[in-house]
Amino acid sequence: MNPFPNGMVWIFQGQAYQPLGTREYVGRSGEAVTLIDWTSDCAECGNEFPVSTTLRFEYPNRRCDDCKKPRVRVRRRASKVKP
Repeated sequence: MNPFPNGMVWIFQGQAYQPLGTREYVGRSGEAVTLIDWTSDCAECGNEFPVSTTLRFEYPNRRCDDCKKPRVRVRRRASKVKP
């Protein structure tokens, strides 16, 4: 079940994330945490990939598994200015 409104999009540093739904996760400590499953387009290749975050949504993955580069920031593209 998806508790989010249809068409909801979260923009993080210029990259769009669409929620797919939520699920419960039990960590090693036994504490239950709610995870949100998202889908986004890879900042490198543009392919769609899944992302899971907690409710805080701090620093989600911006690249797919094929393009991942640990500890390397995604470079922002210059925005196109229309005259």
